[in-house]
Amino acid sequence: MAFKLNYKKTELIRLAEEMGLEISAGAKVIQLKNLIESSDLYRDDIDFVRELMSNIQEEKRDEIELQKLKLSQFEKELELINAKKGLADISQVSETKESSSLTDNLECLIRNIQKMYRQILVEASQRDLQRILWMVGPEEEIVTYRLKTVTYGMSNAPFLAIRTLQQFAQDEKTRFHLASEALLNDTYMDDIVSGAPDIETARRLQSELQDALQSCGMVLHKWSSNSPELLNSSSSSDVEHLPLTAEFDLSVKTLDINWKPLQDCFVF
Repeated sequence: MAFKLNYKKTELIRLAEEMGLEISAGAKVIQLKNLIESSDLYRDDIDFVRELMSNIQEEKRDEIELQKLKLSQFEKELELINAKKGLADISQVSETKESSSLTDNLECLIRNIQKMYRQILVEASQRDLQRILWMVGPEEEIVTYRLKTVTYGMSNAPFLAIRTLQQFAQDEKTRFHLASEALLNDTYMDDIVSGAPDIETARRLQSELQDALQSCGMVLHKWSSNSPELLNSSSSSDVEHLPLTAEFDLSVKTLDINWKPLQDCFVF
């Protein structure tokens, strides 16, 4: 029984990719629908195609929930900073100025931990609780998979990921002091939003974060900064924001909001 392909363009593209179809550049929604509906897989195993789309939408919902959690954590952090600043202004006990901006007098660093959940192993005794059944087609045998890593969609997944990262930061505090502080205090799920008072310290932080997370199998990507010097120290394929000029001031999406490095402001 056929089902209507009333989905967004991004969902149709993802479905076509999962089906192994070749997508022409600039394909429109109607073209994507025709491509999918004319495929052998759609004609021969519509239930499998329907399941693929269901999985795609579920992953999207999980991603949205993760972004909401990141934003919630970030908002709480901003509230705490504003509360501290207000207390200092009222009491006039300290002349220390709380930064009202992410990069006020700082070299700012933003990086993302690539596929963080997949890098964290679940305790071996608990993996049998993460078994799934999969069947490619009605004539094929059912295959059992046992997931070994933290899995999207599980209610405990965010806690397991954050707790693992925090424990790692505590354990490696001696070897990677700057990176440890950033992971403990400036990390929101898989986004690291940190900075340093000068370029040399920022470079050390950049290097420590790279080395520390590589040592536990995690890869940093989507590098961005308000400092051209820091951007130039990363490979171009790893940099999300190039170049940094007044004529070409892109915004970088982090924590589900946009940050403009050159102007140092958030855009909603």
